[in-house]
Amino acid sequence: MMHELSIALALIDVAAAESRRAGATRVSRVRCRVGELRQIEDALLREAFDVAREGACCGAAELIIEKAPLRAWCPRCRAAFAVQQWRWNCPECGVEGEPRAGGDELELLSIDVEAPT
Repeated sequence: MMHELSIALALIDVAAAESRRAGATRVSRVRCRVGELRQIEDALLREAFDVAREGACCGAAELIIEKAPLRAWCPRCRAAFAVQQWRWNCPECGVEGEPRAGGDELELLSIDVEAPT
């Protein structure tokens, strides 16, 4: 969980800095994208986020995790596809696919904040 905790702390740091910059009083939602190759367990990241958010302006923030699949493309039919369960065969023609960009993302996509009224 140490890996996930360091990621959660980084998410909280950025969310807190951005909320201050926006003059917000509270962060209500943090949305991130995590690629399958990052080997980050969603449940552990959520648990780490719950721990990391305590005492910050993110104390009640919800963490939304969007998964990014490992991507491949077929050299025969040029179809792009998501690699499912490490199966690299093209779903269109069955030829073994080749790696394509994707699956290694770790991105903060958005932060929802509440401004003072």
